[in-house]
Amino acid sequence: MKAMTKIALVSASVLTMGALTACQSNPGPKDGADGHPMMRGGEHHKMSPEQRAEKKQMRAERHDFKKQAKTACDHKAVGTAVSFQVGNKTVDGLCAVNFRPDREAMKALRDTHTKDADRMKDKANRPDFHVKRGQELTAEQKTQIEQYRAERKAQFAQKRVERQAKWDALQSACAGQQNGQKIQAKMGDATIPGTCFVHFKPTARADMMGNTPAPKA
Repeated sequence: MKAMTKIALVSASVLTMGALTACQSNPGPKDGADGHPMMRGGEHHKMSPEQRAEKKQMRAERHDFKKQAKTACDHKAVGTAVSFQVGNKTVDGLCAVNFRPDREAMKALRDTHTKDADRMKDKANRPDFHVKRGQELTAEQKTQIEQYRAERKAQFAQKRVERQAKWDALQSACAGQQNGQKIQAKMGDATIPGTCFVHFKPTARADMMGNTPAPKA
């Protein structure tokens, strides 16, 4: 019994020493010259104080732009010219009206686009052979592959143009409508429920600009 107890104590001591050794050999993140922990890849450490200050200012300007753009067209008519100051830059734009489909309608549209993409894959004349790694292709096989890629590219380009035309027609459904007006818009053969919203549209894209979020209904 005493021998078993001694063996258990020795084993526990060995495990404890191993754990302590592992902790000592795996220190936490090293501090940079400025006393702050270094980021993964050393990106933070590589940036100079001026670069960090510039990056911080850019983040602040983007935040300020989004905040002002979100409310710039509140209680303003469509077509009203609006400008505001962000840092040392003046952002000019107009109040525009757009159509925002309901969430379920957008999901249905995305599903339709996915199905269209799958159908386009089936319509393309796929090469009737499988290429193994390192296999040298014949001239005929290369021609088939190039033809297949060209067909796929043309199909996607055409589909993109068609989708853009449908989307533009969808947005025009809100012409002359008030902010918050709920309407039923047509997109091809489908009827899409949604809401018209007035938002700020910049006339030129500035450095601090991100996607202006649509106001909540």
